[in-house]
Amino acid sequence: MASELETTQAELKQRIVDITNELFAVDIITATGGNISARLAGTDIIWITPSKMFKGGLTVDDLIRVDLDGNMVEGRTRPSIEAPLHTGIYRARDDVLAVIHSHAAYATAISLCNICFPPITFDGFLISRLPTIPFAISGQELAAAVLEKIGAWPGAFLRNHGFLALGKDLRFAANLTLTVEHMGRVLAIARLLGGDAELPLLPEEIRTAMDGMAADIMKMAY
Repeated sequence: MASELETTQAELKQRIVDITNELFAVDIITATGGNISARLAGTDIIWITPSKMFKGGLTVDDLIRVDLDGNMVEGRTRPSIEAPLHTGIYRARDDVLAVIHSHAAYATAISLCNICFPPITFDGFLISRLPTIPFAISGQELAAAVLEKIGAWPGAFLRNHGFLALGKDLRFAANLTLTVEHMGRVLAIARLLGGDAELPLLPEEIRTAMDGMAADIMKMAY
């Protein structure tokens, strides 16, 4: 009979695969781009997607277990090149049990164009507060750049690279990823339809009231 730990690990691994498939289906995780990990609560057990493997057909047997330093513990291939990013976040943030790094089209375009996301909706306001991380080479360099700027935020735009979401579980991180991509589409459509017209923003009093609590609000909203 499987132990409780083995059962919990199996459930976590299946969740990673399910979320990967979900995000691949809507073109947020690409064929070999993007990576997802989760940490088993109360342990140093971390499972992450493999390197250079087609993301549209992953199974639980493809996942790689790493330790908090990013060293491979279990698996049949290699962990994502971004393992140092994931494990660096887990070491620095006790509140984080899931990390999703995606190559979503609109989120990537926003970071490329150096757009300061306008607070055009409630979601847009929260997204407008997320930091943008300057370009850094994948691996330890990117991990250091992210940890320097992300603070307590649950996400960040990675310039020339994509979007990073982290949170208490995979569903939260996936919801934030999907929301950012949706709002990127809304912004692109509004710019297209409105031309040079100035977009109406949320009332200033609402933005002011939420400003100091934006990170905490985001952790509850998604």
